[in-house]
Amino acid sequence: MKILISLFCFFSPFLLLAQDWKNVPVPSYMATYGDYDLAVSSTGESYFAFSSTEGEGIAFFVLKYKPFSQTWDTVYNYSFGSGSYSQNLKTDVRGDEIFISLQVNQLSEIRYYVFSIINDQVNLAIKPIANDIDEYENNHFTVGNTAGEYYWFAKKQYDQKYFISRFNSIDSTLISDTLPNAAANYYSERRMSLVGDTLWLAYSTEGGEYHILKKHETSNVYATYDNSAEGVFTHNSDNIENYSVNWMSNRVNKLIFIGRNQLEESFAYSFTNGVLALDQTPALSPFDQWDYASTAANIFVANSKFDNATSSYYTQVVKKDLSTGDWSQVGPDFSNIYESAVHLAHSASSNRLLFGSSNYDEMTYTNTGYIRISNVEPAIGSLNFVQVPTICAGATSVNLSQTFEIFDSNYDSLNIISVVSSDEAVIPSASVTFSTISQSGNFSQFLLVGNTLASGTTDLTIQISDGYDTITIVKPITILTVSPPSALDQSFCGSGIISNLNATGTAISWFSSNIPANPLLPSTLLTNGSYYLNQTISGCVSDLTSIEVTINALPTVNAGTDITICAGQSVTLSGSGASSYSWNLGVTNGTSFVPAT
Repeated sequence: MKILISLFCFFSPFLLLAQDWKNVPVPSYMATYGDYDLAVSSTGESYFAFSSTEGEGIAFFVLKYKPFSQTWDTVYNYSFGSGSYSQNLKTDVRGDEIFISLQVNQLSEIRYYVFSIINDQVNLAIKPIANDIDEYENNHFTVGNTAGEYYWFAKKQYDQKYFISRFNSIDSTLISDTLPNAAANYYSERRMSLVGDTLWLAYSTEGGEYHILKKHETSNVYATYDNSAEGVFTHNSDNIENYSVNWMSNRVNKLIFIGRNQLEESFAYSFTNGVLALDQTPALSPFDQWDYASTAANIFVANSKFDNATSSYYTQVVKKDLSTGDWSQVGPDFSNIYESAVHLAHSASSNRLLFGSSNYDEMTYTNTGYIRISNVEPAIGSLNFVQVPTICAGATSVNLSQTFEIFDSNYDSLNIISVVSSDEAVIPSASVTFSTISQSGNFSQFLLVGNTLASGTTDLTIQISDGYDTITIVKPITILTVSPPSALDQSFCGSGIISNLNATGTAISWFSSNIPANPLLPSTLLTNGSYYLNQTISGCVSDLTSIEVTINALPTVNAGTDITICAGQSVTLSGSGASSYSWNLGVTNGTSFVPAT
């Protein structure tokens, strides 16, 4: 799709625009194994994080999508050495920073690693963490409100003990608060969300009970959601069906969970600032395969679901507007096949959603991965284009744009892909070159350079792309031509200099040949022959015009012999040696007069 952008326009950079989904190439690793996760930075960059076998051990990789080349480039890798394997790769986002937690089993130890992505740089955020007394495996990960704090909802290995483990990287302390479990139940469907300063926890037991607990993020005291002894949640007095609950939050003040009771009645509830209430139930919920991403204002859910009512599969993204409570679908359905390993990432500042999933074909025993990116059309927040004030006809490789910058609401990196001139006689399209001179945040700056042939105005149709879609911008460029100055042939007696020449024009330069190399100095002596001149207006130089200069030799004049007369007598004076004569005292050559006494 293409849209025409006027000279200067504004859109809200935080308004989620109409979604358009694009399938992008899938890293080859994704089709063979599902332990991966996705992330989108605040500048709209898309990342794919995974761990993979490397020799006798494993390695962690981060790939970054390059939309213009449509490739995934490795931007980071970390090797764990032999005798290691990994699981439970999870991501979380705080502000502009992305965090990735990876559980690595190294010989007799289970360690947590946390990597961070900020300003498109990937680093190991914290040193490996190991619990020397209780080795355990984690299920859920979130980043705390305090810088350097991380939480895991963990299970002790080979035992039915569960913890909320909090690590402070500032003082390198690891604190594990044990959850109550007197009956030694196995807790499935373990979920954790940090909403404000409260950690909300949920899990199912083998007896079919769904428990909801909460605690202050730094406290070791657990409370049930309803202050009852067990915190068992039911819908219409019926227990919750195992593995049916979809759990999500906006991190600020809202926690939402969607599910189905054992009577197969669907429900949706929310805690708003800790207060429980029924909520709107989205269509096709609860979802089978799902993941969510959120902002303070919206919750997005990627899901794949078989609908018994229509006997059809649906894979889609839905959005809950927390201001209205309404659910709506984000763009069209992706497919009518069942997709698993669903992951969703979102960046509020860039308005970008990244959806990953896979489908296993039981007939061919092959796994096909999918990655889809939303909101890919550049969203112009403002456009500032100013042509160079004066562009002269006949210029070669001249800058056409003085200022050319675009503020993109999606924080996309933009590039010019083509420029076409509407008047090839003014600016030939083939002569125009373009480049991206800087990209900072959501600003991209460009430069246009071209050749000019004649005066006039031509419209440059400029196509700009973020690597997925293009927009079209039309900008007029005016080319100036300066007419030659006017001057007549001139003659001088005896001698003359350049400054004696007369011409009508502005900033006139004189030359001794028709190649305007070096202007003649004003004091240069004139000789017989052709002289050439041009004028300069607003930096543009005209073509040359020429005049003929004639230097006439001075005559030898004879006034005659001296004459003596009496007062009152008349006399006639006549010169010779020239064609005309001029006497002083008002005397006319060859005419009698009476001199004054």
